[in-house]
Amino acid sequence: TLVRYVGERKNPVCREMSMALLSNLARGDTLAARAIAVQKGSIGNLISFLEDGVTMAQYQQSQHNLIHMQPPPLEPPSVDMMCRAAKALLAMARVEENRSEFLLHEGRLLDISISAVLNSMVASVICDVLFQIGQL
Repeated sequence: TLVRYVGERKNPVCREMSMALLSNLARGDTLAARAIAVQKGSIGNLISFLEDGVTMAQYQQSQHNLIHMQPPPLEPPSVDMMCRAAKALLAMARVEENRSEFLLHEGRLLDISISAVLNSMVASVICDVLFQIGQL
């Protein structure tokens, strides 16, 4: 259920609370990290959370360059929430059995890591995830 809530864009409060819980569970125990990783859509939803944050930040940045500013459709997640998502992915990537679960998402992670609007702390953790999954 937490994994499903992370994928729901319509309720950002519930989405971020689920993200925080999943992150704490994944970082707290390797068995929990494995259990989360094998849930259908878990890794994809966590990556989507990060991609949405990058997209919203890019939208905000582009709006600052325009004379007629419109409010963004949604506020981007905080740096803390982005870090939590990245650290959850890192905790799951450190479990050797999970690394194959990440292979389909390697390109998406690479795109996130090189985004100009991404906070350097988040980018660093995403680079660590890429390093971990490259250790097959």
